[in-house]
Amino acid sequence: MWVHDLARADAHCGGKALGLARLLAGGLPVPAGFVIDDHAFRHVAGEIVLDDPETIGHVMAQVLDRFATVALPDEV
Repeated sequence: MWVHDLARADAHCGGKALGLARLLAGGLPVPAGFVIDDHAFRHVAGEIVLDDPETIGHVMAQVLDRFATVALPDEV
């Protein structure tokens, strides 16, 4: 599953989430929250190949189109 309790965030959830999880583990006050890991991004974005500088704009436009039209799982 892509959604995790903030306290259980790891590097797959990004640096900010990991830092907040460490603060929580240290007993510091951090608002309750959740994070979405990088598997969610990969699920939506699909394979991204940036091997040709001439096509980067087209590849990124395709990724944005996927984000605009993807159906997310009910859990999300």
